[in-house]
Amino acid sequence: MARKDSYIVEPHSSKFERRVQLVRELLDFMRPESGFFETDFSWDVDESFGIDVATAVRRLCGVSRPYTSSGWREFQGERNQEWKDFLELAPFAFDASLFDKEVQPLVSLADSSTSIVVWLDDRQLQWLSQLNKSVAVFRRSKR
Repeated sequence: MARKDSYIVEPHSSKFERRVQLVRELLDFMRPESGFFETDFSWDVDESFGIDVATAVRRLCGVSRPYTSSGWREFQGERNQEWKDFLELAPFAFDASLFDKEVQPLVSLADSSTSIVVWLDDRQLQWLSQLNKSVAVFRRSKR
């Protein structure tokens, strides 16, 4: 396995829609390595997330309010409904994490994706750095 470093990712755009798009692109890009994911969702944070996100939360986490959690879920493939729900709600979650098959972190999101941390090898870092120059990437630490 290639060595991975952790990076803080900051979109250049202040538009939340761009942040949502970036998070979904990151999760989709890391999908081939995915083994597990989990998320916690607070209904009190923001009610502007829309019906698709609310439906995904109900399916993946249940309906308890004001706070609900998916628990650990094993990645079952990109066509699996749980994965689709995770992609839909992750950018809006209190926290959402994606792990590889050895339970090493790949993506960590917090506070409606205001904090984005990824663990990348050199090839993945190059991909991220070429995202239309729309993100700033800061090295955090080495694994």
